[in-house]
Amino acid sequence: MKNIKDLSFWTDMKRNKNCIRYLLGFFGLKRGKGCAYLILKTTITAVDAVISLLYTIIPGLIINSLYDEIGYKTAAVYAAVLASIPLFNHLKEMTLRIKCSRLERELRRIFQAEFQSYIADMEYASLEDPNISMFTMMFSEHAPEAPFEMLDFIERLFSAVIRIFTISYIIIYMNPSVIALLIAAIAINSWVTKKLNEINHGYEMKQWRIEQRCQVAASNASSSKNGKETRIFGTKDFFIECYAKVARERNDLFRENMRIDGKWRTVHTVTSALQTAFLYAVAVVKVIAGTLAVGSMTIFISAAGQFSGTLSSIFNVYLEITSYTLDIEELMKFRSNATSKENSGERVPEYREDSVIEFHDVSFKYPGSDRYALRHLSIKLEANKKLSIVGENGSGKTTFIKLLTRLYLPTEGEITLDGVNIREFDPEKYQKLFAPVLQDFCLYTLPLSQNITFEEECDREKLKEALRKADIDNLAAKSAKGVDTYVGKSVDPEGFEPSGGEGQKIAIARAIYHDAPIYLLDEPTAALDPFAEYEIYKRFDEMITNRGAVLVTHRMSAVKLAENIAVFHDGNIIEYGTHSELYAKGGIYTEMFDKQAEFYRES
Repeated sequence: MKNIKDLSFWTDMKRNKNCIRYLLGFFGLKRGKGCAYLILKTTITAVDAVISLLYTIIPGLIINSLYDEIGYKTAAVYAAVLASIPLFNHLKEMTLRIKCSRLERELRRIFQAEFQSYIADMEYASLEDPNISMFTMMFSEHAPEAPFEMLDFIERLFSAVIRIFTISYIIIYMNPSVIALLIAAIAINSWVTKKLNEINHGYEMKQWRIEQRCQVAASNASSSKNGKETRIFGTKDFFIECYAKVARERNDLFRENMRIDGKWRTVHTVTSALQTAFLYAVAVVKVIAGTLAVGSMTIFISAAGQFSGTLSSIFNVYLEITSYTLDIEELMKFRSNATSKENSGERVPEYREDSVIEFHDVSFKYPGSDRYALRHLSIKLEANKKLSIVGENGSGKTTFIKLLTRLYLPTEGEITLDGVNIREFDPEKYQKLFAPVLQDFCLYTLPLSQNITFEEECDREKLKEALRKADIDNLAAKSAKGVDTYVGKSVDPEGFEPSGGEGQKIAIARAIYHDAPIYLLDEPTAALDPFAEYEIYKRFDEMITNRGAVLVTHRMSAVKLAENIAVFHDGNIIEYGTHSELYAKGGIYTEMFDKQAEFYRES
């Protein structure tokens, strides 16, 4: 005999129990509103079950009463009860259901905010993992629904169990042999449903990946950002064929799924037809034989149909829970990714005039890579001192910035602030030490003021000064609604689309407004013309006079803003010192400086 622990039923039961407990835990965390919602849902389910039962029994009782000479009074009472059910049901809908819906909307908002907060707290390294990134997009849309969908399954199961016990008594009283037939038919149909659920789950996962590729291919062909190159390089046919190839894969997958789905549904349909034919044959024979009243026949047929539907519902809800468990397990796996707060302490950093951030023999490998992006890196950043970082692409400059700002944690070694490992600090408070101007800066579909301040109500004078220092005060002045003009036109047609240089100046204004102790300038003028770049660097010099700063640049003329220069090469610092010291050495820095100077002289 097969060991019971090997049976998939018991495995499914254990998985289902774990997933139900996990999801219902969300309601437990919201004790007041969550518990009230659970009580209301349970009450509504019980009332619905009773109403369904009354609709099954009362019509047959009315018919039987009419065959009795003095039964019309009883029939009238039954009819009155039947007529009052819609009114009672309406009262339930207008009170309990509306209250339940309000609570549900509020809980959905809470769960959505909680889930988005979790994603925002995830380690940045997790978000750069392609697999995690895909699941982030999937779960951002569907995960907040999971607790409610699982609760609906449980409520349907609860309702079905209530009905099945009552209806079973009616059927057994009239013809107990029918129960065995109904159970056999339902078992077959449930087995078919389970197969369909397994097939559809696999199909949905494949379809998701193909849909993602379709969207990318369609975007390559039609995106306005690609419009110039599409026309100049004549890539239209190439991109359209790329899209058509992926679309054909999607259509082939759909056809194959429909073929398999149709085969299994045929079995379901034939079983249901045979079941219905048998029920009516039994009922008609018993009426002709005089062993079943016409009204009772109505009750019997209705009860048998409800028994079949209810028992099927029990099996199907169980199978839905089992199928849904696959998604919930993916969600549980996703939620097991560590957040930055879980990997950190709660200390609040203090940045003083003599503070030092130090890298102690730090090495780092990106997740899934065997190659070190940084290797045995040691360097000090002193408060109010400026450091320029130069080096070829891929030398580790950007990785250094990510480690410095605690977007990544070192694979080996440690980073300290005044001798304290930065892991011990609250990550949000530690990151507030930095005012970044990144090369891959972001612009948000928000008013210009909120793009800079990230505040509903901001300090308007401080904002005005940040706009002036970033040389975009004229941009706000000429916009339709001043600083309240939207960046982008997707929300407000009167919004503006900033040029690359204007966008970079918005990022610069953002750093100026937040005015943290340490400025991070990662190619801050890459999109600016030479005149604007000159003005911005002059203003940077003023901005960072009493601040620490790290300037990552390819513009050798900008390195003189800093007291010291670090030359990165192959994940390490190979030269370090002032401009004069490094240039006198005649090493890589001298070569880089002379090549760029020669380029400008020749041009």
